[in-house]
Amino acid sequence: MIYSLLVLISVAVIFLLIFYIDFNDSLQKNYHPNVRSLKTVSLVELNDESIAERYTLVVSKSAISKRLLVNGTSPGPTLRFKPNKWYEVLVINELPDDFTTIHWHGFPQLTTPYSDGAIGISQCPISNERGKNHFKYSFRAPDFPGAYFYHGHYQDQLTDGLYGAIIVDDRNTADDWVILMADYYAQPAANLLPSYLSPPSDGDEPIPDAVIVNGLFTESSLHMMSGLMENHTVHVINAGSLSMYTVTVDGLPLAVTNIDGTPVEEVVYDSIVVNVAQRTSFVLDFSKLPPFIAGSPSLWFRVHVMASMYPTYNESASNFGILGKIYDSSIFFHMPQFMMNSLS
Repeated sequence: MIYSLLVLISVAVIFLLIFYIDFNDSLQKNYHPNVRSLKTVSLVELNDESIAERYTLVVSKSAISKRLLVNGTSPGPTLRFKPNKWYEVLVINELPDDFTTIHWHGFPQLTTPYSDGAIGISQCPISNERGKNHFKYSFRAPDFPGAYFYHGHYQDQLTDGLYGAIIVDDRNTADDWVILMADYYAQPAANLLPSYLSPPSDGDEPIPDAVIVNGLFTESSLHMMSGLMENHTVHVINAGSLSMYTVTVDGLPLAVTNIDGTPVEEVVYDSIVVNVAQRTSFVLDFSKLPPFIAGSPSLWFRVHVMASMYPTYNESASNFGILGKIYDSSIFFHMPQFMMNSLS
């Protein structure tokens, strides 16, 4: 009996070794063609010539709304990377009473696990103690162009506004439109978490109080078309905590070309659905605008929350009518540049 058991264990060990060697070889050759070895890249190996660009992100809290901000705004600034280039991002924690880390959503980090931002797994939290409140992330941008995003990875900081868009593109342009959607909760996430984790909740997530599109309380987004080429790329990112959104553009079909940072064969839709943490890029062909819209200087994007997914949703109830219609002058958000241009 013991002899048979030893034989079985030996066979299992040999099988696992063969599987590991084959999987590791396949991962290096097929999954990430630019990685010849999965050896972790040391920071010492990176010199000034290796880094394409450096950024600084300062994480703070609004004294008025208590929302978390990046460089003074929520969402934070959009970062634009070129495929397969090395970048450094210095994150400074100026939160008065909390730790933080930043996760780069969609980035493989195959050779830079220390820059993934996962607290307790690959990184210690960034302290808020003066002199120790910073961490330098070093990583290579993904091979494929597309939309990604960064967000806080400590407790519920994403829900409280700590996020921003990342666009990876090898073109020398910053004209692409970015639609960054998120849920808004009137209370800090720390106040909602105990009830969500309690047995009476049955695991039902808290329903958001409003929709935020590019930092504004709205379910639409206005973009100016003047001076643009006929074909224009749009990146849609769902940085929400719970909601799914349906996105449409007045008068135009959406030619989807990229999903979650992966190029896809172009498929045309009238609308797209974007779930939590998903990103979709599509191209708009302005030549297909109907006559009654073609003369307009601007174009409207519509963002519709899929209210039926919420645990307490009732089509005949009115308690959800508040979504996307809350305006609070005490909330501090930045006004996107395209809105400022339209008002000037």
